[in-house]
Formats: sequence, C-alpha cells, structure tokens
Amino acid sequence: MSKRSNLSNPTIRNIILFITTFFLTIIVIMLMAIFSFFIFNKSTPRHETLAKKQRTAPDYTAEEIAQFHSLYHMAVNESFFHLNLIPWHARTYDIVKIAVSHSNIPSSIWHSIPPEHQTYEISLLAVQNNTPVYLSYSSGSSYGYGSYEDSILKEIPPLHKTKELILLAVKNYGMALQYAPKELITAYIAQTAVESNPYALRYVPSTLLTESLIHTALSLDGMTLTYLPKALITYELATLAITSSATAIQYVPAALIDDRLAMLAVRKDGLMLQYLPNNLFTAEMISIAMHQNAATIKYLENNIISEDFALLAVTQDGDLLKYIPTELMTPEVLLQAVQQRGEAIRHIPKELLTEEIVLTAITTTSNAIQWIPEPYLTEEIIIQGILSTPYILYDDKKFKKHLNTPELALFAVQHNPSFLMQIPMNLRVDAVAETAFQQNMYLFPYLPEEERTIERSILAVANNPDKAIIHVPKHLRTPEFFDQVIPLNGLVLEFIPKKWLNENIIQTAIRQNPWAFTKLPKHHQTASLTRLALELGLPISQVPKKFLDSTIVYEILLSYPQRIKETPPTYITQTIADFVLAYHINYIKYIPPAYITYEAAQLAIKSNANNLQYIPDHLKTYALSYHAIQHNASTIRYLPLHFAKEPTP
Repeated sequence: MSKRSNLSNPTIRNIILFITTFFLTIIVIMLMAIFSFFIFNKSTPRHETLAKKQRTAPDYTAEEIAQFHSLYHMAVNESFFHLNLIPWHARTYDIVKIAVSHSNIPSSIWHSIPPEHQTYEISLLAVQNNTPVYLSYSSGSSYGYGSYEDSILKEIPPLHKTKELILLAVKNYGMALQYAPKELITAYIAQTAVESNPYALRYVPSTLLTESLIHTALSLDGMTLTYLPKALITYELATLAITSSATAIQYVPAALIDDRLAMLAVRKDGLMLQYLPNNLFTAEMISIAMHQNAATIKYLENNIISEDFALLAVTQDGDLLKYIPTELMTPEVLLQAVQQRGEAIRHIPKELLTEEIVLTAITTTSNAIQWIPEPYLTEEIIIQGILSTPYILYDDKKFKKHLNTPELALFAVQHNPSFLMQIPMNLRVDAVAETAFQQNMYLFPYLPEEERTIERSILAVANNPDKAIIHVPKHLRTPEFFDQVIPLNGLVLEFIPKKWLNENIIQTAIRQNPWAFTKLPKHHQTASLTRLALELGLPISQVPKKFLDSTIVYEILLSYPQRIKETPPTYITQTIADFVLAYHINYIKYIPPAYITYEAAQLAIKSNANNLQYIPDHLKTYALSYHAIQHNASTIRYLPLHFAKEPTP
C-alpha cells in the first residue's frame, strides 16, 4: 500500500493531527511559562537580603516595636544609607522622612522607599536633597556626559511632578530637565537647568530657546552648539561658541566660517585646522596651528609642509615623522625625531639612515633594534642597545639573533642576567652561565644540562623547589643530594622518592619548614611528627583529624592563643574559649556560639561594635544592640528577630 493511501485513511489522519496538536500545545505552554518567569519573577530586593532575619515579625510586642524603632531612628539619623539595612516592613514614614532629609542623597534611594510612603512631601524632600552619584568621567568637557546616576526626578511618580518640584530638581542637576513633562517647563525652569548644566539645552522645548538662554549655554560650553537647529545659529553665536570651546567649530555651518572664526578656533587649538576648508588656509594660520599643536601636521597637504614645520613636529613627537614627505627628511629632522622617540627610526627610508641616526635611536630606546637594518647592526650598536634596556620581558626576543658571540653574551648578562634567555644555548656556558646564575638563581632551568652542576642544583632547588627540581639532571638526584638540600628547604621533601625517606630526613625537613609535614605520604604521618609540626607553627587545620584532640589543641593555644584563627570549631571547648577571649576579646569571631557568654559579648561590643555579628541571637539584648548601634550604626543589619531578655545578676 502506498504512503498516499495510508494518509487518506481518516483514522491515521486524526492520529497525526492529535500528535501534532499535542506537541504544539506543550511548546506554547513552555514558552508562556518562560515569558511569565521573566516578566513576573522579581528578584529579592537588596534591602530584603540585608535584613532577611526580620522580614515579617508578626508577633512583636508593643515594647519590642518601640525598641526596634528607636534603634532604626538612631541608625538613619546617622546616614541615609542605613535605610537599606532596615527591614522593609519597619520602614515607617517618619524613618523614610529622616533618610531623605539628609543632604546629597543618591537617586537610588528611591528604590528603598516603600510605595505607600512615596508621597508628595517625600518626593519634594528627595528631589531637594538629591545629588546624582558621579560614577566615572568620560568627556572632554567639564559639563559633558560623564557616567552619572540619573536624577531622582526620573523615579518620581508623574502625579507629583509639579513646577515647584521640577525647579528644585534642575537646580541640583540641570540634566534632570529630560524627565520633566514638556508642558510644565517654563522659561525660568529652562534657564535654571542650563545654568546648572549647559547640556540641558538639548531638552529645552524649541519654543523656549530664547537668545538669552542660548547665550548662557554657549558661554558655559560652546559644544552645546550641536543642540541648536542650524537655522538658529548666527555668526555672533558661532563666535561665542568657539570662544568658549574651539571644538565647536565643527558644528558651525560652513557658510558662516570666515578667516576670523577660523583664526579664533586655531589659536585655541591647532587641531581645529582639520575642520576648516583648504581655501581659508593662510601661512599665518598654519604657522599658528603648528606652534599651538604640532600634531596638526597630519592634516596638512605635503606641498604645505615646510622644513621648519617638519622640525617643529618631530621636536614635539618623533612619531610625527611618518607624516613628513621624504624630501623634507633632512639629517637634522631625522636626528631630532629619533632623539625624541627612538622608534621613529621605522619611518626612515633605509637610504637615509646614518650611523649617527642609528646610534641615537638605539640610545633613546632598545626597541629601535627591531627596525635597524643588518649593515648597521655593529657590535657598538648592539652594546648600546643592551645598555638601553632597563628590563627584559620573558617573551622579549628582539636581541635573540644578535647576541651571537661569547663577548656580547657575557656583556649582556653582566648588564642584566635575564638576557640569558636570548643567548644561543651553545654560548650559555662558563663565565656566561656563572654570571647569570649568580645574579639570578631562577634562571637555572635555562642553563644547558652540563652547566646545571651539583652546586648550582642545590642552590636552585633550595630557593625554588617547585620549578627547579625537574631541571636537575637525573644522575644528580641521589640520596646525598637530598641530604644537602633538605636543611635548606624542607618543602623539597615532596620530591624525595619514598624509598629514601627516613625519620631523620623527615624531622630535618619539618624543623626547617613545618609545612613539610603536609608533603609527607599519609603512612609516614605520625602523632609525634604531628606534634613537632604543630609546635613549630603548622596551622592546626592542616593536621589530620586522627592526630588531634582538644587536649593537644589547648596545649598549642596556651603558647600561641592567636592560632585560634586556624582551629577547627570541633576542638574548641569552653575552657579554650574562655582562655582565648581573655587573651584577645576580638577573637570572638572564631569562637562557636555555644561558648560565648553574655559577659564576653558585652566586652566584645565595647571593644568593637562590629562584633555584634558574632554574638548569638539568644544573647542580643536591647542594651547590647543599643551600645553597638550607638558606636557603629551599620551594625543594625545584625539585629536579632527578637531581643533577648537581660540576664539577671
């Protein structure tokens, strides 16, 4: 039977239709679920995270409510920031009002105010005291767009945006004008906004663009000319804009630019020559531009550049040589260019190079060696390049093919041992190897195998075991070799073959460095070695549990109480806790809550209010919390869900 006859069967067609409909329904449901997740699933607000312990507290007594409220008042009175640390349900109207009454509040504070308290009074206070947070600076103009937080006016409900409120907003931050309804912007509001920030001009309705307003904006920053319709730009306004900011010339209609405006812009910034039509160029204008900023040469036609301009350019920046025609590259110009910037040699045609130019370039910077052609790479030039190299990068290869004689190789490592990595392997011998290694033992891996002698191997491994040991020739790695290295660096124990380990070498290693204990195979770790390592300073946390108990820990802490920092809580007892806290109360952070007493908590808070975070909730009384917040209001985040009762004497 054919496929056609199968599909013509009503039963089969119904089955196919059912299966297709079923899978399409599943896909639609999944898409709706994903859409709902992104639309309706809101992340937990920051204030909820900071105050997660006190989310609802439905069973507060009147006394508790008053106690918490007094602490919240204390915290918010100190700083508006502490509003974020108060549980959402406890942010009462009066607390919110205190927070927004602080000066210089950021715009982000609005998101910390419960919607039911976002009244006109709160809006007015918030706008009046708002200073958008300055995040970073990214503009050439003092009034330009840096990265600022938006004005809080953006967050204010439309119902509360009155002329009074908008005026307060633009006084603080002119760019707030962009969030003001157009119908509420008056001439006075526009003027106030522009005086605060001339870039607010772009948000002023065209009907309010008066001559006075435009003058204010342009006199503060000429670049605001870009926000004016071309039809409104007059010769007078163009003059005002360029006087304020030379770069405004680029926004002046071409028909208005004459010799006077061009000269005005160029006197302030020679680079403005790039925005001027060539027919306005005069010898005087070009000279002024070049003397103001020699980089102007990049915008000049070759037939305009003179030898004087060429010399002026390379005196300020040798790399400007690339814009100078070959016929103007005189010996004086070339010498000045490489003297100012050695790398400028790359722009010099080979036929114009001289020994003096090459020597000057390499003296200025060793980087110049990359562009010096072979005939000029004499021993004198290479030696000068070595002397001009203050440091060598690991992957620096520019001298590699030039250090090809024993004399140059030795001279290089005497100046800087790191040159060894650029010297051919067959020259890294004798005096070259000895000089490099004596100055820097970390160069051991870069020595030929025959130069990695027993003496050098011992010194290298003792100073850098992880990296040096694998470069020690195999025939030198003998028991006698390790006997000599271990007293110098106990961590080499890790690389000793197990068959050569013995009690004497292990103890020597641990006495040299107690961390050597951690490098031992488990079957070599004993109780006596554990005690030795602990006594010599190995952190308690690094010792296997089977060798530890509270008695050993206590003995260690009796001599070194500060080692409580590394002690696992399992081994801390009440005796240990009392002893350590008597030594230093701020070690309370390392004590398990079960061993903290109310007396210790009081002492800890007196020492440092931040210790409130380490006090168990069952000891946090109102008095204890009050004392902490009085000294550091940010500790409000550590309040308990309920205050503990004051202990009876």
